[in-house]
Amino acid sequence: MSNNVSLLKKVSANTIYQFVSRFITALASFFVARLIIESDTSLWGEYQTLITFVTVFWLLTDFGLNAVLVKEMSAHPEKRKQYFGALLTLRTSLGLILFGISFATLFFMPYGESLKLAIVIGLITLITQGIKGATHGLFQAQLTYKYQLYSDVWGTLFFVSALWWLLPTITVVKISILFAVSQIIMMLVSLLNAKRIESIEPVFDVGVLKPLAIATIPLGISLLFNLGNFKLDALLLSVMKGTGDVGIYNAGYKFFEFVLIIPTFFMNVMFPLLVSSYASSYTLFIKRFKSSFIVLVLGSIIGSIIGIIMAPFLIGLLGGANAEIIKDSVVILRILLITTPLFFVSSLFMWAVLVFGGQKHLIKVYATAFSVNLVLNLIVIPIYGYFGAAVTTGISECVIVILLGLKLFSYVKHHANHEQ
Repeated sequence: MSNNVSLLKKVSANTIYQFVSRFITALASFFVARLIIESDTSLWGEYQTLITFVTVFWLLTDFGLNAVLVKEMSAHPEKRKQYFGALLTLRTSLGLILFGISFATLFFMPYGESLKLAIVIGLITLITQGIKGATHGLFQAQLTYKYQLYSDVWGTLFFVSALWWLLPTITVVKISILFAVSQIIMMLVSLLNAKRIESIEPVFDVGVLKPLAIATIPLGISLLFNLGNFKLDALLLSVMKGTGDVGIYNAGYKFFEFVLIIPTFFMNVMFPLLVSSYASSYTLFIKRFKSSFIVLVLGSIIGSIIGIIMAPFLIGLLGGANAEIIKDSVVILRILLITTPLFFVSSLFMWAVLVFGGQKHLIKVYATAFSVNLVLNLIVIPIYGYFGAAVTTGISECVIVILLGLKLFSYVKHHANHEQ
């Protein structure tokens, strides 16, 4: 009984640490959005295009490395130092590679010169994100998310304070510089806290790095396709409709993203526990899986209802004096919130498939969903704009849930047959 209570406290505490961290950054993001929108709505569109372009490549700095290395650190704690060093090396290297790729890609985008310069500055964070992401993998494996909270607070505090101070003369280039500096601060604080847990010694042994890098390829490709389901719509809107439509779409999507952090944070904590329980007791694994499913479904329904009711208030609060300009964001937010249960369930299903070792199957799932999303967006965005983009987001996530659910069912059935 005491072990269950201790586990519940650890799960709750680390979920809360992540939630508080995200709440602080989301609150800061809201404050920044309010300042920029009231100052210049066209600047808001440019800022959102900058963030969308940079964070697309941000997500690629992971490429499944954290999931694979966290699984290894959880299953083999005696090799934690080696795995953390390897994660640090691989993610930093990937950040450098992606900086070159994204820099070259930028020249083909139909953006103005000042926006392109701002994006180039923002791309520096690909390197800081790689290093910071490696430390977050260590925090996840050790369930010490309080250290991630510390880094987020310091970086966010600088960004908001500096932006508020420079607001009278702010430009998208200045915003990008502040953004880059804030990310460097987060990286440095994360490294200092990671050092409390493990010595920071990057691994350069090819014999160690190569098999780990190869093991991440299936999951990395899967996450690449999954990235399309989250960012493709905004990117296509920026190209096909302009930065103004991106600003309106992202104003609604910003609140939706906050809701989606709940299953992410919850599963960040549960994944190491699911891995360890699967290795020791299949019965315990199933018990934890079912409990997680119930928590996520109930949480998604509650969050969706609350969000739909509060949508007009939230968008009005965000827009301030210019709320009328982004009024369509209310409908966008409500469309997205209806799909909330799908995103909560798919998060659990994806991590469960990883526990079973189904990395390769994830490629099929997310490639299929990405294809559906791409085709639908190309059809509906020219006609329905950001409303169509919001609908296709839900449809593609429905495809993911169905395909992952079928695969999990086959795993469970196979295990039951093996037991008989």
